[in-house]
Amino acid sequence: MAEAATAPPEPGDFRKSNHARKRLAIMDAAASVFAEAGYSGASTGAIAARLGMTQSNLYYYFRSKDDALEEICLVALDGYLRGAKAVLASKAPFRRRLLETVQSHLTILTQRPDHFVTFLTCRQELPEAGRHRVGRITREYESLVERLIGEGRASGEIGADIDPAFATSCLLALCHNPAIYRRAFLGRDFETLTNDLAVLFLDGIAPGGKHGNAL
Repeated sequence: MAEAATAPPEPGDFRKSNHARKRLAIMDAAASVFAEAGYSGASTGAIAARLGMTQSNLYYYFRSKDDALEEICLVALDGYLRGAKAVLASKAPFRRRLLETVQSHLTILTQRPDHFVTFLTCRQELPEAGRHRVGRITREYESLVERLIGEGRASGEIGADIDPAFATSCLLALCHNPAIYRRAFLGRDFETLTNDLAVLFLDGIAPGGKHGNAL
């Protein structure tokens, strides 16, 4: 019996996929410009020039550099949320899940470093409405990481005196360091980097550690 022939894509489907590919290319170029020049130094003209297209054509895909910046931030946050939800659903030991959280957070640094840097350094420059949208999803992600740390405290795998909210802030700040201080992490592959960061964090919050008093 012959296999059923696959229906060719509709013209509209092709236009949509081509539009999506072009948007991704523009986002990559925009992230590169933002990472290099910062928000104030970036312009839609510079983004268009990076792609070899006219500024008027760029506006067909993004209305402004604010829209491009928000899109970059939301793509990064979508990856963070999916990773954190997968970790929370896992039955692995806490230490393993903590390592996977660090790995998930830093994946975008290895795949799209300019997006990572743009999210860290430019998101506060968004207009108020966009800043609130990005902030709401950021807080949702932070609450998932906080929940994981709370589970570790409840199980006795980290110190009972650890504040999950404070520990979450510290962990994410630690994860951001490779993007901000890249030279300090030269020579480490992804597996070594994420393992070193997870161990550094865990050593500070383990029961019986020296986290109770830094003086």
